[in-house]
Amino acid sequence: MAAFDLLLRVVDGAASTDVVLEVPAAITWNLVRGEVCRAVGLDERTPLYLSGRRIEPSLVVGLPPLLTGLTLTTERSAATDAVDFAGTTGGPLQVCCVAGPDAGRAVAVLRDAVVIGRDPACDLSVADARLSWRHAEVTMTAAGPVVNDLGSRNGVTVNGVPANPSFVAIQ
Repeated sequence: MAAFDLLLRVVDGAASTDVVLEVPAAITWNLVRGEVCRAVGLDERTPLYLSGRRIEPSLVVGLPPLLTGLTLTTERSAATDAVDFAGTTGGPLQVCCVAGPDAGRAVAVLRDAVVIGRDPACDLSVADARLSWRHAEVTMTAAGPVVNDLGSRNGVTVNGVPANPSFVAIQ
């Protein structure tokens, strides 16, 4: 993993501050938490929460659930849409939302196809107007993972190759 910019929002009561940090490759949360706090004017020991749960110090920034587009809070909340930290590992492949308000959501691709779209019934439901209601599906086959465009309005590409109308292997 190469160095990258981590874009996030920190909410402290009624105040909300957007932050951009240049993060070196494979750094754990405990090494950047203080810098995030200082960047928004908080004491570096202030605990930060993601979807109502305190962030584990050993989580790697840039891997689910600590992805660009996060909204962190200084107060533990009873979030009904909490990120399932336990669900962010396991499986031979994971489909992850890497930016925006749903950043950090991840679904393992095991035996059944994983459907991605805005429909709350999708396996990975993402609140992004650019996605169709049922946008695409990812399936694990004997040859490896493949993506199929489910007739989306904006299309699907994998490594620059359109996935419509047939499956495209993920490499």
